[in-house]
Amino acid sequence: MRSAIWWCIAGKSIIAFTGSILSLLAVAAFTNAALAPDADPAMIEKRRLVSCLGDDQIKKASPSGAVECIDYLASLGDTPCKGGVGGTAFCNRPGVQITGISPTWEGAVSPCKNVARAAGAILDRCARPGDNSVKGQLPAWDNGNLLVDIRDL
Repeated sequence: MRSAIWWCIAGKSIIAFTGSILSLLAVAAFTNAALAPDADPAMIEKRRLVSCLGDDQIKKASPSGAVECIDYLASLGDTPCKGGVGGTAFCNRPGVQITGISPTWEGAVSPCKNVARAAGAILDRCARPGDNSVKGQLPAWDNGNLLVDIRDL
């Protein structure tokens, strides 16, 4: 009888101990994941702000044309890309236009490489493989007053 009681107590202790170890490992794994260098808080925030414009009234753009425009804008580096209230076309390719839109009459400026970065995030989040299209909006990487827009005209 004593051995049965001892085993029951010892068995519960082992289970409790194992559960504690697993909890500690889970916390350690979560902490490491949260502190990983590739978990950029700015990137997480940008993903949240992407609008894929689900309205089918707006024409969808060609992903391959969007890639060409993104490459072009990235190649401009620190060249200023200035958007106006009515929208300023930064790049046109067959089936796509990347535009900068500002909410103020003064306009908004961002380096073209940051416009390209925002456009890349739109492409990553909003590409639709089913109909080979993309459309969406996201503020430029360093300037929330410059809205980057991808669509077909």
